Amino acid sequence: MTVAAQAIATAARLIGLKAVVRPFPEGEAGFQRLPDPKAYQILMSDWFADFPAPSNFILPLLSCPSYIMELTGHVDPTVNQGHFCNRDIDAVTTRALAEQQHDPLGSSGLWAQVDRMYTDAAAWIPYTSVRAITLVSSRVGNVLFSPALGPLMTQMWLTDRK
Repeated sequence: MTVAAQAIATAARLIGLKAVVRPFPEGEAGFQRLPDPKAYQILMSDWFADFPAPSNFILPLLSCPSYIMELTGHVDPTVNQGHFCNRDIDAVTTRALAEQQHDPLGSSGLWAQVDRMYTDAAAWIPYTSVRAITLVSSRVGNVLFSPALGPLMTQMWLTDRK
């Protein structure tokens, strides 16, 4: 069991909740239990965006399955692990998606509203944020970093100077 899981359980106990940490099966056994909402009450998981947009977190992790079906034509039952569904939040998400299409920066206010709504509903509890550091020699130039891919090695160049 991770230190983070124990810390979250301790915090839950401090506010009067009964919290017991049990390991979730790894591999195929755990994967098979994800679609079952009775298999767990809270689950620690991680997620990273393969495209840097708020919808990359909101849609797969927290939106109603019927809303995802409407948008994409299919639903992966293992992604929305909390089995959370709130149609009011999905309605604001629809507005944010529409705004994002023609004004990505302008949609940030709506995405912030969606995030606050999910946080207020306790649909998720963000507990960490990953930071990446790339160390390179002074001989390396054109160091570019993608939030989704990490260092873009094919874009770097090397000089002969020491």
